[in-house]
Amino acid sequence: MKFSRIFLTLTVAAAFTACSNKTEWDIDGDMNTTDALVGFESATVVYNESDGLVKLPIKVTGERNGNVKINVKATDGTAVQDVHYIVTSGDLNIPAEEKVSIELRLLDDGQEENEDREFTLTITSAEGAKVSEIATCTVTLKDVDANPFFKLFGTYEAEAYDLDGNPCNFTVTIDDEAEATEQYLYAAGQPESFYGFDTKWILAYSDDGTLTFEYGYWDGLYNFGSFTGVVTLQPFFFDEENERWVPAESASATYNDTYDTITFEEGMAVGTGVYKYENSQITTYAGRYDGPVYVTKFTKVPATPAE
Repeated sequence: MKFSRIFLTLTVAAAFTACSNKTEWDIDGDMNTTDALVGFESATVVYNESDGLVKLPIKVTGERNGNVKINVKATDGTAVQDVHYIVTSGDLNIPAEEKVSIELRLLDDGQEENEDREFTLTITSAEGAKVSEIATCTVTLKDVDANPFFKLFGTYEAEAYDLDGNPCNFTVTIDDEAEATEQYLYAAGQPESFYGFDTKWILAYSDDGTLTFEYGYWDGLYNFGSFTGVVTLQPFFFDEENERWVPAESASATYNDTYDTITFEEGMAVGTGVYKYENSQITTYAGRYDGPVYVTKFTKVPATPAE
């Protein structure tokens, strides 16, 4: 089955302009002269230590006729700069009618279980505005290593077999797609025999030791000639009575007490299902494109210690 890909373009509006890569930079135009206030949106904010790069917005209220400059200072608490977080302190310029954020890089401490850590950011002075009541923000870095959801993150070797029993192992990486909702795990990876790219498995998470593989996805629409469709990664089971592979709504899996092995239910195979896309909706199942491939388990690859 030959097809051409139709690219989907998503337009994303940038809410904030990050500018923490410099401690000071010049802006064109005059300083603000109106009664504006500048401060943090909240006096406290909580991030997971595994969140990576995050943006903490600065709030300016009141109409402005010019630019605002503030000085921001970071003060260690139980969280230590360059060990648990990185932030550029110093002058921060806010051009008129624009929003700005402080860019923080959170440094995960691996799988070490510890108490939550915190540090503070303080607006020590402002030019072109008065500092609001929320001049200080306490940033809490929430430890995630005692939570099974986060313990399942990592790179895994997938044990898989084709229909003739030949191994076709591949690698997948599990994460939470940047938002730790503790509802779904995302595993990126697929057998080499599958056509596609950036394949995502979606695994519904439960803290009782079970997971449910519901489906996966590729990005984009595809022209199959007689129809336009989407391609999904999903579980299949063999229908002995009718001697055919049928797509399943889900497949069950379990993870072990050490969070390094995920075992799928017996007979579960992974294939790529094709669905018609009509009137801006995914409609009827049109058949398989690739697969199926039996997948029995994921085994975590030990992390390489950082040098």
